[in-house]
Amino acid sequence: MRYKAQTNNNNKITKLIAKLQVALCLVLFCSFFSIAPAYSMTQQEYQTQVDQLDAQIAAANENISQLSQQKKTLNSEISVLDAQIDSIQLKINVFQQQIDLTTSQINLTNEQISQAEIDLTKQKELMNEYLRTMYIEGQTSTIELIAKSKNFSDFVDQSEYLGSIQEKVQETAINIIKLKSDLGIKKKEIETEKSKNEQLKSEQVIAQNGIQSQKNTKDQLVNITNGQEANYQASVKDAQKKEAQVWADYQRSIQSSPSNGGSTYTGGGGNGYLMMPVQGYISQGYGKTDYTQYQNNDGSWGCTYGGYYPNCEIHNGIDIASYLGASIRGAADGKVIGMGYSGGWGNWIVLEHPNGLATLYAHLDSSVVSKGQNVTKGQIIGYEGTTGFSTGPHLHFSVYSSLILYSNGPGYGGTVNPYSFL
Repeated sequence: MRYKAQTNNNNKITKLIAKLQVALCLVLFCSFFSIAPAYSMTQQEYQTQVDQLDAQIAAANENISQLSQQKKTLNSEISVLDAQIDSIQLKINVFQQQIDLTTSQINLTNEQISQAEIDLTKQKELMNEYLRTMYIEGQTSTIELIAKSKNFSDFVDQSEYLGSIQEKVQETAINIIKLKSDLGIKKKEIETEKSKNEQLKSEQVIAQNGIQSQKNTKDQLVNITNGQEANYQASVKDAQKKEAQVWADYQRSIQSSPSNGGSTYTGGGGNGYLMMPVQGYISQGYGKTDYTQYQNNDGSWGCTYGGYYPNCEIHNGIDIASYLGASIRGAADGKVIGMGYSGGWGNWIVLEHPNGLATLYAHLDSSVVSKGQNVTKGQIIGYEGTTGFSTGPHLHFSVYSSLILYSNGPGYGGTVNPYSFL
């Protein structure tokens, strides 16, 4: 039954490997479709292309998540199999020690049997010598034996000595024969025990080989899963590169649209002028980040994915991840000079502050202010979302020292590090 269960498990694993191999073929032959956006595009065209790419990224990420979970499960099962293999190996070692011990006992018993045979031979020779003596003495009459004896006491001693020798030789021979017989029985018992231990060891080796076979199959499955995951990761990066190109083209499109205002920093403020607009953790900082550029060994910077942001520019703000619907507050007293929706920023709001700084709040789920409205520092202006070019719920917060506000949204350049004023 145990081996039948192992066979069924192996069959299931084999089928799973086959399914993963089919999926791998699909990944290899079904690449993401290529998008070549025009230099100038409408917001709807941009959003449609981004939505299509986002859907493909989401599907690939879901596959990655499933594969990661499957790999985690497989690794757990492999750990269990490793423990079983180690346990069986300990049993094999114990059985081998028992086999070595019984082998030593058999060798010792064989030596004892050999010595008993030597002793028996000696006793037989002694018996033969005694018989010859008895024969010779038997040819001598009692009168002659008395005549040879110095006295009656000497005659009695010689008679008793001959009788004692006969009894001791017979007793010794009987004991040796019994010892040899007992040793023979003991040898058979030990050999039987050795044979049993060898059989048990053989069964354990077979069981260990069966578990090792399962482990090898699961290891193979993990390797296939790793390959699948790598392909999906490559697909995500490919889609991100295409999305980055769409983003860059769209930014150029925004910048070619008519200006709709702006703001220029006049100085003042310093640290503490702005407050953090939402509580959360920084999922991406300002400037050259892993999502925008990478630093070479010589200290120079290169573009990630061929440029995740327009022209491989810096990340022009900070991303603050909290939760969907978290309250977004104005970073300082100011006025709403622009708000709307764009494919890149999603729902966005721009505040102009008295010193000429402008702050951008992007990817909002919704807003609760209107254009032209004055707001105070800490006032709720909207709620965290994941609209536009967003990989999950977060707030994109930019601080502009020189803002150009286009009809389709704020420009990308002209920002400063928000931490200069936080």
